[in-house]
Amino acid sequence: MGHTTDEEALEIIGGAREVIDYFGFWPSLHDAEMLELWLRRPGLCTVSFYVYERSGPDLVAEGHPWKNAILTFVLKDVFDLSLLNYSSQNVVAAVTFAPVDHGLRMEIYENTGTQGWLEAKSVSVDLMLLRS
Repeated sequence: MGHTTDEEALEIIGGAREVIDYFGFWPSLHDAEMLELWLRRPGLCTVSFYVYERSGPDLVAEGHPWKNAILTFVLKDVFDLSLLNYSSQNVVAAVTFAPVDHGLRMEIYENTGTQGWLEAKSVSVDLMLLRS
């Protein structure tokens, strides 16, 4: 299990700049909770996660406040997927993105619940800020 870097996210995910500007880095989504998974023909999918991360590059340093948000990924023209173990609570270990032939692959690593991957021609992200 790898990690999507800031540079990779900026190159392959529409809207990544806003996420990086808010958190100070591209989050791994470790311990994020999948709130919603929505599939619609012909090939549109959204996946929303509640994300709770320390801000700043040093995740364990004192004085870096925690930030939270809902990240909704929009996958357009989904052409393949494999998902397992959806449950009432879906906490992920990480979510990564990588180029594949004809698009991008979103890989979901589980702590509890859903795991798997989706491949789509494009991926974008929407950041919804929450009040602390």
